[in-house]
Amino acid sequence: MKSVHLAVGLLGVVVFFFTGDYMQAVINANSEMTGQRMMYRASHIYIIFSSLIHLSLAAYWQPLSQKIWRVIQLSSSALLMLATVVLIVAFFVETGPSEMERNLTLFGVLSSVIAVGVQLCVVRLSQTGKLQ
Repeated sequence: MKSVHLAVGLLGVVVFFFTGDYMQAVINANSEMTGQRMMYRASHIYIIFSSLIHLSLAAYWQPLSQKIWRVIQLSSSALLMLATVVLIVAFFVETGPSEMERNLTLFGVLSSVIAVGVQLCVVRLSQTGKLQ
């Protein structure tokens, strides 16, 4: 799983650069799109946010020994990967001038926070010996 998080994180950084180029081409052509520009930038930041979480997990990944906790750990990793895909899709779908409700972005950010929280709790509890 360590290599999967590393690959997803690095791919996310590449997507971050491409979305930056996309913003430069789309936004600079229409300099009067202030609200839409802020939505693009926010979505752009969420992509790097998610990518950096994956890279951090790749650096500190510790597979747990008990099956139930390993399943929870892997499930939270899957949720984080889903959140990354959703945030990338949201960059293109939810940045239109009429898009004020950003349900995909909300799902992606909350899923990321929940996945990280679960990872931290499970690893921390395993280090203290409370998961035996």
